[in-house]
Amino acid sequence: MINLGISSNMALEQKYEKIFRNECDILFAKIIHGLQKLASNQQNVLEIKKIVQSADTIIGNARFLEDKKIEQIAMTIVKSFGYVLDIEKGINEYCDSRDRFDRPVNKGVEDVRYRNKSKFLFY
Repeated sequence: MINLGISSNMALEQKYEKIFRNECDILFAKIIHGLQKLASNQQNVLEIKKIVQSADTIIGNARFLEDKKIEQIAMTIVKSFGYVLDIEKGINEYCDSRDRFDRPVNKGVEDVRYRNKSKFLFY
């Protein structure tokens, strides 16, 4: 009789399922802890990033486990907090663009002041 290793594959699948479920439990605990931190400081962007990262990892695990309920819960978390990170990204991009614009403008203003300073006794 030929052993196709089916029982060992099933054992391996069960092992991975247990690992992924344990990781999901740990990540959900981190999310709850993060939410508790946000209750005292709603502007803690670092904590929001941690929550979204944990939920995103849970989505991958849930897909591996084919657990739609866990996947949906994690996706709701990502959608709920993801917009905050999008806003922060937009603000950072705006600030970077403004800084790139301000540098040459400010340098031009300083150059004009320097040139005009020699024309006037009092500046």
